[in-house]
Amino acid sequence: MEIAGTRFGTIEFDEQGAIWMPDGLHGFASERRFIFLEPPSGGQVAWLQSITTPELAFPVLAADAFGAGYPDPSPRVLANEARILRTPSDEVAMLVVLAARRGAPRIANLLAPIVVNVDTRTAAQVLLDRDVYSAATLLEPAVQGQLCVRPWETGEGAFSLGGFDA
Repeated sequence: MEIAGTRFGTIEFDEQGAIWMPDGLHGFASERRFIFLEPPSGGQVAWLQSITTPELAFPVLAADAFGAGYPDPSPRVLANEARILRTPSDEVAMLVVLAARRGAPRIANLLAPIVVNVDTRTAAQVLLDRDVYSAATLLEPAVQGQLCVRPWETGEGAFSLGGFDA
């Protein structure tokens, strides 16, 4: 399949690699199908590109970029609570949505990460404890710079559309 996106141009992808979010994202409930665009070589910032709305893509980081204690409870527990695990051996990944506006600090939404069943490609955005996590956590400067990286500026070519390495 193809998406004629506004951020990354035309993206070819395998429908079987699409990520299904039955409940959508908070604030984007109708957005339920995404593809995962891996970061360029040496980068950390990946993208969740909407299949339904080509102009919509969210920068994301693997949750482990925020330390061993994030999140609490663990991604596996959260995936189980979100009812996206089919078997105890399903592989789980967790992504944190980033935000970047021109002239403003780059932030991470640690309050509502996305937990992904890598085996079934099913995902859910989960809400953590508001007293512990923020939807507007400032990013470290090294990560902030990567949010501006466009695949055509990295010298690496287009993003890979493979499985999760996060």
